[in-house]
Amino acid sequence: LIMCITSLGLARRLYDAVPHDPMDDDDAPAVARVRRRLQEGPLNATYGVVLVVLPSELSYAELTVPLWSEYCARHGYDFFLQVEQLTTGLRPEWNKPRTLIEVLEKSEWRYALVVHANTLPANLKKGWEYVVKAHMRHKRYKNDETGHRMVFCPWDCEEEYEDHAREGACSGPVVSSCVFWAKKSRSLDLVRLWYLNRHTAVASEQSLKQALHKVKDENWDQIYYKDVQKEKAGLLLATFAYDDKHGWDLRAHIGEYLAQHQAHGKIVNAAMQPGKSLLGKFGKTSPPVRSDL
Repeated sequence: LIMCITSLGLARRLYDAVPHDPMDDDDAPAVARVRRRLQEGPLNATYGVVLVVLPSELSYAELTVPLWSEYCARHGYDFFLQVEQLTTGLRPEWNKPRTLIEVLEKSEWRYALVVHANTLPANLKKGWEYVVKAHMRHKRYKNDETGHRMVFCPWDCEEEYEDHAREGACSGPVVSSCVFWAKKSRSLDLVRLWYLNRHTAVASEQSLKQALHKVKDENWDQIYYKDVQKEKAGLLLATFAYDDKHGWDLRAHIGEYLAQHQAHGKIVNAAMQPGKSLLGKFGKTSPPVRSDL
């Protein structure tokens, strides 16, 4: 009897209704355009990659977008790129979960990888679907119920630590490379809950991370973190941030990487030839080239 009650309670918690969100801060014409794109270019591969470029990221996005586009083409993934803001009156980064809501509602994907413009595929030959088995469905112990996990994000941890709980070495998700179980409606629910926090989250560059972590606190077994930085299988992405050499000049940082990785550099150079889109080859789900980019 106790087991039945527990199971019933878990099932009820898994499918609690999401509070209504009027989304009255939408840019209605922009949302209509993205919905039209999704209708005209259906996302029907098994796996997909979503990249939302913010206005502040355009200078280096033109170096990373062609790589993600080519990577997806090679592995048979859909690639959905969003540049236009769908929101008004919010910090630009909230365009990322807002776009993801639209994509998850319409895509036929099994899983979605959500990346940021300051990342690129480090290994062009290796697909990303291994992340599902290696990390998202990783069993921490024999009876670990991994089938409840709807979202996986790498854990944002210090490079060196012995006991993360005692030392406070880990602090929430790395939102630039999360995986969503796209075929499950509960994943969309969790993204909606994430987006609902836009009005209460502290306005900062960490607001997306903090808001997603809040959703995890309330849906503990459905969002899973794992520290992958020391594992060979974790080296899916190269991520660029502040460093002593380049400061915040991420374009220079990425440019140096491309100079050292010939295969990557050739793809970007080809995409930046005269007559090409500034952000490279978008594919079937691309927005039209905009003169203000």
